[in-house]
Amino acid sequence: MSLWSRLVNVVRGDHLIGEIDEELESHVAEAIAHGRDPEEARRAFGAPLRHREASRDIRRIVWLGDFLMDLRYGARMLRRQPGFLAAAVLSLGLGIGANAAIFSVIDAALLRSLPVSHPEQLVTVSDSATGGNFSYPDYLALRQGTRTLSDLIAASFMVKVPVGIGGDVDQASAKAVSGNYFTGLGVTSVLGRVFVSADEVEPVAVVSHDYWRRRFNESEKAVGQPVTIDGVPFTVIGVTPVGFSGEAPGESPDVWTSMALRTREMREGRGYSWLYLMGRLKPGSTIEQAHADLASLLVQSRPTSSPAETLSRLHVAPGARGLSALRDRFSEPLQVVMALAAIVLLVTCTNLAGLLLTRGTARRWEIAMRVAIGASRARVLRQLLTESLLLAAAGGALGIAVAVWGSAALLRLPLGDRPVTLGVGLNLRMLAFIGAISIVAGICFGLAPAWRAARGGAIRGSSRVVGHERVWGLRGALIAVQVALSLVLLAGSGMFVRTLRNLETQDVGFRAEHVLLVQIVSERGYRPVLSTLIPRLLERVSGVPGVASASVAVGGTLRTIGGVIVQVEGSTSRDRLSADWVGPDYVRTAGMTLIAGRDFSLADDDRGQKVVIINQTMARRYFGDRDALGRRVLFNKDEYLIVGVAKDAKYVDLRESTPPFVYFPTLQTRSGVGNLEVRTSDAAPPALAATILRLIHDVDPHLSAGTAMTLSDRIDRKLGREHLVADLAGFFGILTMALLSIGVYGTLAYSVGQRTKEIGVRVALGARRGSIVWMVLRQIAGVVAVGTVVGAVGVLVVGRLVKPLLFGVAPTDPWTIGSAFVLLVAIAVLAGGLPARAASRLDPATVLRE
Repeated sequence: MSLWSRLVNVVRGDHLIGEIDEELESHVAEAIAHGRDPEEARRAFGAPLRHREASRDIRRIVWLGDFLMDLRYGARMLRRQPGFLAAAVLSLGLGIGANAAIFSVIDAALLRSLPVSHPEQLVTVSDSATGGNFSYPDYLALRQGTRTLSDLIAASFMVKVPVGIGGDVDQASAKAVSGNYFTGLGVTSVLGRVFVSADEVEPVAVVSHDYWRRRFNESEKAVGQPVTIDGVPFTVIGVTPVGFSGEAPGESPDVWTSMALRTREMREGRGYSWLYLMGRLKPGSTIEQAHADLASLLVQSRPTSSPAETLSRLHVAPGARGLSALRDRFSEPLQVVMALAAIVLLVTCTNLAGLLLTRGTARRWEIAMRVAIGASRARVLRQLLTESLLLAAAGGALGIAVAVWGSAALLRLPLGDRPVTLGVGLNLRMLAFIGAISIVAGICFGLAPAWRAARGGAIRGSSRVVGHERVWGLRGALIAVQVALSLVLLAGSGMFVRTLRNLETQDVGFRAEHVLLVQIVSERGYRPVLSTLIPRLLERVSGVPGVASASVAVGGTLRTIGGVIVQVEGSTSRDRLSADWVGPDYVRTAGMTLIAGRDFSLADDDRGQKVVIINQTMARRYFGDRDALGRRVLFNKDEYLIVGVAKDAKYVDLRESTPPFVYFPTLQTRSGVGNLEVRTSDAAPPALAATILRLIHDVDPHLSAGTAMTLSDRIDRKLGREHLVADLAGFFGILTMALLSIGVYGTLAYSVGQRTKEIGVRVALGARRGSIVWMVLRQIAGVVAVGTVVGAVGVLVVGRLVKPLLFGVAPTDPWTIGSAFVLLVAIAVLAGGLPARAASRLDPATVLRE
């Protein structure tokens, strides 16, 4: 018989048995027709059941047929207990789905290679002294001189710019890239063409497939169409393939332009470091050789730098996964969250294992009967494992829906200053991951109960055992594991939640409520006259009803621009200090506190005395207990008078230790205006946003408003890592508590059920209810104690691993660990109290009559 016929017979079931029975009857009928006695003919063919089984095994694939039979039988058994089925599938779905959702984000942000040609050949090139970036002249020197790289490409950071198509203008994400950007990555176009080397500084652009669909309605006429990008005319020459989002996972540019997007000054100045570099190794070249090669070229490009310093500053690393600040910032938090989700799944598995043990005890008569009629222990074990895998498959199916929703929800968290775009969701990698952990989970929670039931079926299944089965043993071990894992997760959750709270409630040096931040965008090449623009802008904005004060800044609150080289009066050294350029009334608008002196005013312009405001840390470092007011700071050969000392604040990151800081007045520099800050009185900032955005363009038609957000939103984005870990850890903690309570309740309820007669006798002999409750709870007390001891050791180990993510709380914080312990004990007592209370209320007469 062919393999196909045997495969078809696997699913034919009763039809195949019917055919075998008909064939057997035809043989018997044929023998009777030849004159044999009917009874003798039937005896000659032997037992019909034996012939049927043997013939069926010959005509089908045996193992596959048995597996399908096990599946059908397992499905029937699970349907008989809908409550158990629903609870198991729901808990498994949540555990598997949570792991899959986090895996999807980790895969997209940390693991997946770029969708380009031969990504394994790519390397990233960075300079630690400039934040990883290079100037355009440095890039050209490296690209033209390298002997180890076949291509060296460059890309700017992504910015929001106005893009005009016809008369329609909107904000789009854009990057300026080198002419060999697409060819170096091995990316072609789906329409038109991509850049070539000759396009390096030509006014041409390539748009993403998604932007082409949104703005051009997928029209082929998009190629060749003129557009204005940041006020500069460009021509669209191509459209990228679906799914290509550049060299940096998490970003999704709408438009790639040539270097013409940047000014000639930025392209020619070595002082501007604004390009990220990525190269492709030549065959036979290594990363070490590329490192040495590029370092020597950089020394030639920068004659003032030493070879040893350049070699230490330059970093060449594998680039298959691209360049990503998102990966650097969220790699550790995502790994921690994945570990927490794995703990939840382990707790789920131990919980289900305990429930299956109880369920297996209830099925001992069924299992004993199967063993008695000839089923081997291996056959029983296979049947029970099949039921567990069927349960895991149902949980995995629900986990797919949870994972799709969860991965999208994760990206809606404030993960950074810009929205994060990742290719998460349902894909083959996610499905493979869900399938793998579903199988592993099914084996984990199903193997021990199945093994125990298969071993004990023939011995215990023949009679009813009435009495007490110790809580210790496999059930107790499973509860102890749940308690230990739960303590680790609860204590960890407490540490992460306290970290977030500490960061949110710390004294940041400013008041974040009722502050609106608006980015100001000027047309390309336009330099407003600040002495007239700033007073007009602040006057118009301050006149809006509900506005308490307004100011401007180049960087602004929690967005410091960078550093300056200054020499402070009384010091012989020139030091690099953090700085920002701010407008009149900035200290009051930002909600900061002046320790001494005054705020900037409109009088602090280029016609008056040059002045600065410093922070407390700078005052203490350079002047100690002496008064800093009236002292001088030398910057760019100009002397600035210190007129104010502001209370220390957070300038870039909420975890930072406060550095010395200098505020310069925008009216005394040509630094420009980057952001508008508005403090409202009663109205919520978003309610005034539309009015303020219109005013910017009304004051100066060459200016427009970019992104707008409240200062509270910026803080939330700064705390994106902490929100991610704390929110998910809190959710996992609640889920774990629910699972633990189910496990404790199920174990003690089973124990009470086994000891009904014993408890009835005790009550009949005069035992008090309190003693019965304590007798029941005492069974679980030892298990919980052992679990907490093991869990406490786990907390200390895990605490050291996550210490870099904590703030204001120690990994061994006794308050956090003690709170988790008390909560755990309370859950165990409450969950165990229900069956204990039920045991104390048993009617001895009723029990003893049964």
